Amino acid sequence: MKPAFRAALAGLLLAALAVGGCKPKDQAGEAAFRRAMRDIKSTNQAERATAATNLGKYREHAKEAIPALIAALKDDYTWVPIYAAGSLTSLTEKDFIAENAQFSPERWRKWWYEEAKQKVPKATPADKQSIEKVRAGVANTQGEMLLRGGGALPAATKFMEAVRLDSHVARYHANLGLAMLTLKDYERALRCFDTAMAMDPKFTDAYLNKGGVYSEKAGDLRAAAVEHEAAMRAAKAAGDAPTERAERQKLRENLLDAEKLEDLAINQFEQAIARDEQGRRWAAHLEIGRIYKRRGNWEQAVGPLEKARELNGREITIHAELALTYYALDQYFHAWKEIQAIEELGGKPDPGFRKKVEDRVRDMGGEPGKAAS
Repeated sequence: MKPAFRAALAGLLLAALAVGGCKPKDQAGEAAFRRAMRDIKSTNQAERATAATNLGKYREHAKEAIPALIAALKDDYTWVPIYAAGSLTSLTEKDFIAENAQFSPERWRKWWYEEAKQKVPKATPADKQSIEKVRAGVANTQGEMLLRGGGALPAATKFMEAVRLDSHVARYHANLGLAMLTLKDYERALRCFDTAMAMDPKFTDAYLNKGGVYSEKAGDLRAAAVEHEAAMRAAKAAGDAPTERAERQKLRENLLDAEKLEDLAINQFEQAIARDEQGRRWAAHLEIGRIYKRRGNWEQAVGPLEKARELNGREITIHAELALTYYALDQYFHAWKEIQAIEELGGKPDPGFRKKVEDRVRDMGGEPGKAAS
């Protein structure tokens, strides 16, 4: 075959391939995938996190990417498991995001090697809605981690992103409300919790958190009342009658408004108790007891706090609140039992308060004994 003829034939073959739809391999894409597969094992945290995000794009390489991403669920850098879970959800259409902070890498490893390896999803792009749901779940998980770490403002940004991407999930709205509550944006927090409750009337945490908004607003008013009381006393000592009257009026208004808000809070906590399907009734009883304690209604505080203890005896906060309440009611032996419970659970009661209770028990002929180890 003459060289000229061979060249012409090659040209015809290339033209035929082009007409038939064959495309040259995406060399840049292949290189990027290989780089991501390398970086998912990098010693650099940022490189691993970036790779965990990028591997979700290569559905044509799902069979190779999935086991690498499952292994990344065990990564000790916070963001790598989160991004890996998002990519796995995109590649497999199974909800890895629902694993929250646990991610269960061994469970997913077993699922892959024993059930799914031969059922790799087709290399078709995920629809926009599915992608946005995955991204919303990732953003919400990131927000929860930021909020737990004390970063309310960046957490709020993440929750807003989750709501924007998927506005039909009650928890995203409730989480945004919790961030707003932390930032003391009370009105917006209330709107978020109302939205969450409208979506899911049995979402206990939304009622608890809405009650928390009212309770915290009441706490702010009571703190302001203390300042007005101090100003009133100072004005009285100085013989400034007009200022004394003005501060007394502000004091009364603050306390009345605080009680109204606390009544609203109690109503929300009672609704949480009535609707609870999440095992959170103890928290509602605890908050009701705290409100009565803050008002100085110690007798009314005992019942809700004891109910909270009955429902969740492992919660140290409940025992601490009960110890203070029993002490205020001169029930020193009961207070001492709560202190012992705190220590048995690994907590450390206030040393000064502990000694006061111990002394009262001894004065009444009791034998407190040593602290529980």
